[in-house]
Amino acid sequence: MIRKETQMFLRSIALIWMSSSILHSVNCQQEIKTSVGADVLLPCVSTPTKENVFWRTTGDADVYNIIKGTADLTTQSSKFKDRVSTFPHLYKKGNFSILLKGASLNDIGEYTCHIPGDEFRQTVKLDVSAAKTTTAGNGGSAAVTSGPLHLLLLQVLVATVQCLM
Repeated sequence: MIRKETQMFLRSIALIWMSSSILHSVNCQQEIKTSVGADVLLPCVSTPTKENVFWRTTGDADVYNIIKGTADLTTQSSKFKDRVSTFPHLYKKGNFSILLKGASLNDIGEYTCHIPGDEFRQTVKLDVSAAKTTTAGNGGSAAVTSGPLHLLLLQVLVATVQCLM
């Protein structure tokens, strides 16, 4: 039997995905602050698509490509090799968020998730500091990850709600 808290959480996620499916074209920017060495979740939640999804940095470096539901890392920048992962089991629900492992000062900048077929673009500004603090600006949520997957999903949910508002 599913606990009541879990049911409420799943309903909230379903509501967010249904709300985001109403939007055809979205352009949203968030700011996430983290510390050196932390793993950070960069959110990208859209309507489910079988289209391609491209993650890029400000300098147009390839962070992660999803081609027809499959990772394609052939053009991935060496700076992100073995440091970025996604959640393929969530693609069908429109979640194309990435987990950047071991943040460094070299990771500071803007990251854009782009789904060309849906005209969807979501930008995340990442700020990495040497201090051990974790906050998010513009009313965002902290995106450092060290816990279970359900905490990652909760962070994506909060980030999506704030983007849609």
